[in-house]
Amino acid sequence: MIKIVGLMGLVLISTLTQAEDYQTGLEDYAYQAELSELEGSLLRVNLLAELLVVLARDDLGDVAVFDHRGERMPTWVQPRQHKNIRQSIPLTFYEFTSGRGGDREERVKLSRDSQGRVEGYNKLSGPQSVVEVVSHYVIELPQDDRSIRIDELRLDWTQQPEQRLLTVQLHASDDLNHWTLLSANISLTHLMKSTVQPDGRGIRVDTSKKYLRLSLNEPPDRFRIRSVVGYYKSAQPKDIRWIATGALVAEESDPGYFAFSVAPKVRPEGVRFTFSKPNQLVKGALYSLNQKRGERILRQRAVVQHNITGNSDVAANKSITLQGVRDSQWWFKPEQAMAESPVVEIAMPQYELLFLAGGEAPYRIVWGNRDAPRPTNKLKAVIDRDRRSTIDLPLVVMRATTPLGGEERVLQSKAESWLKWLLWASLMVVIVVAGRMAYQLYREMAGR
Repeated sequence: MIKIVGLMGLVLISTLTQAEDYQTGLEDYAYQAELSELEGSLLRVNLLAELLVVLARDDLGDVAVFDHRGERMPTWVQPRQHKNIRQSIPLTFYEFTSGRGGDREERVKLSRDSQGRVEGYNKLSGPQSVVEVVSHYVIELPQDDRSIRIDELRLDWTQQPEQRLLTVQLHASDDLNHWTLLSANISLTHLMKSTVQPDGRGIRVDTSKKYLRLSLNEPPDRFRIRSVVGYYKSAQPKDIRWIATGALVAEESDPGYFAFSVAPKVRPEGVRFTFSKPNQLVKGALYSLNQKRGERILRQRAVVQHNITGNSDVAANKSITLQGVRDSQWWFKPEQAMAESPVVEIAMPQYELLFLAGGEAPYRIVWGNRDAPRPTNKLKAVIDRDRRSTIDLPLVVMRATTPLGGEERVLQSKAESWLKWLLWASLMVVIVVAGRMAYQLYREMAGR
């Protein structure tokens, strides 16, 4: 009998272990969408915000890709990369000449505006030179937009010397009087098959100063720069998807509080209120329901939202940051009665899923599964560490969403349901066996 009880204990332990090893298949997910077909061994797909709001796991473990045969593909989910765009802008420059054969360099007077920017220059009278050549150029960097930081120059010129290499020095300055050397020997040309050719690599620049001075080493005759183009990196604005979750709902049991909810698994990057009537303003406190303590917690005391437009003196409306709080139930308590219940919009973070297209197309993406295991991100291990933040793979598109197991797969666990019945059955067997042991023991003691 003791062996039987021990065997039942092993059954219980095995049952609990199987809860972690429960294997999920295609039918265990809530929704699916077929992916567009594209050539490539590694592909990526942007995860829509509508997908993120119905996930069952906060680690995005219940998102997967299956091929046509139902084989699961290795994947890696990461925040969507916001890549910089390479842009260019023509730069204003001024040339300064000196007389070869004379004993003095040409004198120049610069005119500047109230901000110190060069508006132009005037040549002053000087000695007549035999040959006039350009000695250096002053290049004005963008000053109105501080977000533009030039990191490369590309030049176009005429009358390139045919028999020798062309090199320059580069200095930088804020006041046109004090110059800092950036580079003493930059090659504008190189030798190819005994012929001098322009160097297409451009001039690298690393300075925050306002002006550059390009000085020619051994200025050649009749050499002129026709244009200067500056290149810089322009960051793309962050891709945020706002989703309306409905209007604030007045709490009947607790007057003065208006409830709203956010996605319980993937934390939003922000919340904002939108109004149907113009020129609305609300101010109040923000609360959330702490699941562990089971009580309402004050999160922010002075939350302001408005839609006032057409007045430059009014600051733009800012979204509400949730400060890392993962609670799903929230309340807004206005200081005064509101003319209308504003609609709540949440800013969902943007993710992309990378997958190995090693199966049979077409592929489909599935999501929403309480029984899904923790994500392994197997694909991450084979992608070069230095390229992970800049990887640019072919982009496939999610087609129409169709249900698989439906919303109950997000709310209810198949494994938990099956294991629950097994545990109850095992427990009933243990009770019956223990009862029989107790009855036999009672009969033995009564017979003595």
